[in-house]
Amino acid sequence: DNRFKKLHLILPINYINLYFTNRQEAKALMAHELCHLKQEDVFLWTLSTIYINSFKKALRLTIIIAIIVDISLVFLFTILTFDFVVTLCLSIGLIPIYIVKYFIWNNVFKTIKNANEEIKLGRIQAEELADIGSIIYSNGRSLLTVYEKYLTDNEDGFHLPKEERINWVKKGLNEKTVWNNSSIVQSP
Repeated sequence: DNRFKKLHLILPINYINLYFTNRQEAKALMAHELCHLKQEDVFLWTLSTIYINSFKKALRLTIIIAIIVDISLVFLFTILTFDFVVTLCLSIGLIPIYIVKYFIWNNVFKTIKNANEEIKLGRIQAEELADIGSIIYSNGRSLLTVYEKYLTDNEDGFHLPKEERINWVKKGLNEKTVWNNSSIVQSP
């Protein structure tokens, strides 16, 4: 039931100041963030991040437990048998099991890494779509000005560097001019 669905709007701390000093820039930034809500980005980002991080933690814990159990079994067997040769054979017998575990765990970690890369790509594309929405809805030049004045390079891996985002918006502005001239899109 969508009546009780929560929406999360993330705005910079200085948004109120921007609103009172330059409404066009505030409108462009708000349009960008509202596009994220329309795309349901926040829900998908949260869900994917929680899923991937939880899975990584669970896998690491499983590996640690498996190693502790294996070492404990060898130690326990050594204490119970007092036979070095039998213990050595048991230890050598565990080598193929460790090789198989290594390949399985390595494959799982590669899958998690690939999933993380797909999530990052999806987040970058979501940012680009929100930029396009803001350009279409508001005065795209205002979004460009906001980015030039306030945007910083974010090291989270989910946003393009400042210069790339500015170039993306400039490209969008050029395409908006083409769209408007062809009467495909009309800005409000």
